[in-house]
Amino acid sequence: MTDASHSPTPPPGPPHDGETETHAEPDHATVDDHDAHDAHGHTVEPLGPIDLRAWGAGALGLAVAAATALCFALATAPIG
Repeated sequence: MTDASHSPTPPPGPPHDGETETHAEPDHATVDDHDAHDAHGHTVEPLGPIDLRAWGAGALGLAVAAATALCFALATAPIG
């Protein structure tokens, strides 16, 4: 069996020969810059009013589905 594990990551410090990045600094944006914009492209949208007709239709649909399931259960139940 071969050893597929990687060697441990060296601690952050000065760059090795030929390397220019230390990985101790942020890669893309500084903390101050991160507060200035949304790095992930999400916008904050305010929530609108609750649509009572839509919620009522959903509740009515669940009630009809439950009544239908009850009718199927009663229709297929053994007599006796």
